Amino acid sequence: MTSILPKTVSISELADVNPKTDISALRPNSLVSFIPMADVSEEGRWLGRQERELKDVRVGYTPFSEGDILFAKITPCMENGKGSHAIGLKNGFGFGSTEFHVLRAISGNDSRFIFHWLQAKSTRTRAIAFMGGSAGQQRVQPDFFSRYEVPCIDSSDQTRIAHVLDTIDKTIARSEAVIAKLKQIRAGLLHNLLTCGLDEDGQLRDPIAHPDHFKESPLGRIPREWEVKPFNEMVASATDGPFGSNLKTQHYVDVPGVRVVRLQNIGSGMFDDTDKAFVSADHAATLQRHQTVAGDLLVASMGDENHPLAPVQAREKRA
Repeated sequence: MTSILPKTVSISELADVNPKTDISALRPNSLVSFIPMADVSEEGRWLGRQERELKDVRVGYTPFSEGDILFAKITPCMENGKGSHAIGLKNGFGFGSTEFHVLRAISGNDSRFIFHWLQAKSTRTRAIAFMGGSAGQQRVQPDFFSRYEVPCIDSSDQTRIAHVLDTIDKTIARSEAVIAKLKQIRAGLLHNLLTCGLDEDGQLRDPIAHPDHFKESPLGRIPREWEVKPFNEMVASATDGPFGSNLKTQHYVDVPGVRVVRLQNIGSGMFDDTDKAFVSADHAATLQRHQTVAGDLLVASMGDENHPLAPVQAREKRA
């Protein structure tokens, strides 16, 4: 039995790519929305809501109109998902970075449906093959949109699909807002606990209501019963990890041996146990000085945005 493949259409059959924008009805001092690359998120949100007078942006920026879709074309913004659906533009028009491709839904197609396709990871990954330019300044070429195809879906189904995705995105945004608020609460509570402590009833000490319960110290006011000590008096030992030639990729073994902790296992206050590595028992014996046991505190001595300098607690014995 022969299977029938679903009909597909290119993105350029759903939307005009980099269309002309008629701003003749605007005056030089008319306000328009201004969207630089920094004001769009990797989740496709418009963050800044800036406005400019037309005379200040009509030259040197990319014009677009209400409902257009912005797609970052330069690396790494494109790969990271930068873009936005331009909704709520001042006077119906906007100007933004020249590093945006602008797409305008053709009549009979849902702009939100197109927006979600353009934000999809699969779309961004495919667009990499259509990049041109010098290293570090590569951009997605316009012909990508005429060559990248998606399922052909009628407008009513496009709208229903977009509505479901929008509902999920709104739920995610609300959850992120709650998480951000909880992080603020935690940061404030952490500071209070580490500077005021708890009383015998388990309540946070109040230095204003009970100033006699506190004393001055090199760290500021602390509870009277607390002492200030050098950190090295609070730990049994402090040992650095194996560096240089002591632990290289050629020392790793494919079959489980002795577990090692690597920099990628140390996250922002959390231990990431998904990336496991092992060395042979013989090589582990040469690293005995660096042995880690359950309960030890691990602090990255170097890192970047993916490996922040943050302490985590070991959960099991490792070499």
